Amino acid sequence: MKKITSKLILLALIINLTACGTLFYPERIGQRHSNEVDIKIAVADGIGLLFFIVPGLIAFAVDFNNGSIYLPPRYGSNDKGVKVVTTDREIDNEYLEAMLDQEFDIQVDLDASSTLIDKNMSLDEIRLLNAS
Repeated sequence: MKKITSKLILLALIINLTACGTLFYPERIGQRHSNEVDIKIAVADGIGLLFFIVPGLIAFAVDFNNGSIYLPPRYGSNDKGVKVVTTDREIDNEYLEAMLDQEFDIQVDLDASSTLIDKNMSLDEIRLLNAS
């Protein structure tokens, strides 16, 4: 009985360790899927599939199940945190306040003395500012 139990435990450990995404990026386990597969992990799992069919299939199954084969959401190509609003007219303070209230449910008084208005920044400058 001890032999069977020890072999099952060893088999379970080997199955969990054959997944390259689980080995290389354990912090990705259980993350939300970005729907973009990390090509390095897919190639590493594919090499396992090329040489050893069963461990390769297990590696893919474990990485997909854990979510460790996917890139973290911040590496995704679509910026889900940025909402672009377009308009046909010139933007003044009143219109901008109404748009912020309507689109984002943010109440702002741009004419208040405590409101600091700086230069317009491009989207790339805002990303760099948020990154630092």
